[in-house]
This record gives sequence, structure tokens and C-alpha cells, in this order.
Amino acid sequence: MKNLFTVDFESLGFANLINDHRIGIGIQHLESPLKKILKLLKSYNHTATFFFVGRLAEYYPELVLEIVRNGHKIGSHSYYHNLIYKQNYNEFEYDLKKSLKILRDISKQNVVSYRAPSWSYKDCIKGWFWDILRDNGIKYDSSIFPIKNYLYGEPRAPRFIHKQKNDLIEIPPSTVRVLNKNFPYSGGFYLRALPIKIIEMQFKILNNNKKPGVLYIHPWELDSNIPKVKNLKIHEKLITYYNINNTYNKLKALCRKYKFRSIEDYLEKDEC
Repeated sequence: MKNLFTVDFESLGFANLINDHRIGIGIQHLESPLKKILKLLKSYNHTATFFFVGRLAEYYPELVLEIVRNGHKIGSHSYYHNLIYKQNYNEFEYDLKKSLKILRDISKQNVVSYRAPSWSYKDCIKGWFWDILRDNGIKYDSSIFPIKNYLYGEPRAPRFIHKQKNDLIEIPPSTVRVLNKNFPYSGGFYLRALPIKIIEMQFKILNNNKKPGVLYIHPWELDSNIPKVKNLKIHEKLITYYNINNTYNKLKALCRKYKFRSIEDYLEKDEC
């Protein structure tokens, strides 16, 4: 059974405090973790979808090209990394178009996947969100997290890959359902916080039920020298820095035990 490996290529955590259009971080904090990810994927013959922030690609096109040279797919993670539910129709369309032009021009790929910054899809934008994605050539979306926290989430959304409006395919990150509630485990803070045995067990349960797990990470989660941001609240510090030194070992354990593919490879090759 194949699973999906996705990377949200941003400059730092906590997007609502550190927007990626304010490029205030050296390339070493992007290049070094990228090399770790690419080496790990190559070691186990996995492929991944890298959801790239357009502004970062504009500054560092060589990173996009390195991903492509290693056989992976590029997706859009917006241009500015601003929350979608704080934008209107025109703002979102402009941001998406700008990111896609940059990413397609650099990668020479037909970029067909999109993930909203910080999973910031909400039902209040569904009237135009899907139309704009479709009209700009997006086939696969991964913007809806079927949980609820203070920043994002749609807890009533389907937990597994499914068709959305306009025949777009939605790829939610993996969750486990306990006592009628969905709980995350497959990426970001949740991957760092939970014991690896629990995460491996959930992937095994999914695969035994013929469902793919959807893993996601951020490059900064593999950067042991990540800059410390001042004036963060306690929960913001926890989300950004907790257990960051163990991210790589957990990824390696999952890559050794399970098969991973990019969204595009899985849906266009492996599944058919």
C-alpha cells in the first residue's frame, strides 16, 4: 500500500506571525533541511509533492530545480502564505495565479496541486474557492484539515481522499477518529509530539484498510538551528519548536517502514 508524502516549503513556522513575503531568513535554513529530505526520500526510493510558497521560489529558484531534478513534484502553497479565509475572491485569485506562474516557469512542470497556507480553507469561502482552483488548472487540493483548532479546520469534512466540487480531488492529512472526534498525528507538531509507535500503528491501520496515509512536514522542522522568534506566546513556542530535534528520526522510521509517493504519482499512476 502506498502513502502520500507532502512538504510545505515555507521559511519558518507560525505563518500568521512570520509571513514568507518578508524573506528574513538565510538560505542555509532552507537548503540544509531540503538536502536532508531529498537524501532520505532517495534512500528509500520515495517521491513527494513539495508545496512551495511562490515568494520563496522567486528568491531561491535553485531549490525548486533541485527538487525537480530529484524526481519530485511541485505544488503551490500560495505566493505570500496569507490565510485564505482572510482574503476575498480577487485577492485569492491574484495570489494563486502569481504563485502558479512562478512555479510553472521555474519547474517546467504543469503544477496541478494546491495546499492553502495553514490549512486555511473554511466553508465560508467554498462559493469561489473551488472555481478559482479549477479555472487555473488545479486538479488536486490538500487544504482541508478535518479537525478544529484555534487557527484552522473543518471537523465535519471527510477524513479520506474524495472528490470535491468541479471534480477536484481533496487530499486531507491523516487523522484517527476517537469518541466521535478526529485527532491528527501525521505531520507538523502532531508528528513531533506523538510517540513514533503510535504514528506507525495508525499508518498500519490505514494501510490494512486499503487507505493511504497522508504525511506532511515543513523543512524548518528539520533545522536544528532554526532561529528563535521573540515574543511568541507559550502555545506558539510549543507549536514551533517542541521536539524539533527528533523530526528526522521519526521521518526516517516511517520511510523505512512504509512506501510513499507524491500526490501526482499516487493518483495518476499507482492508483490506476
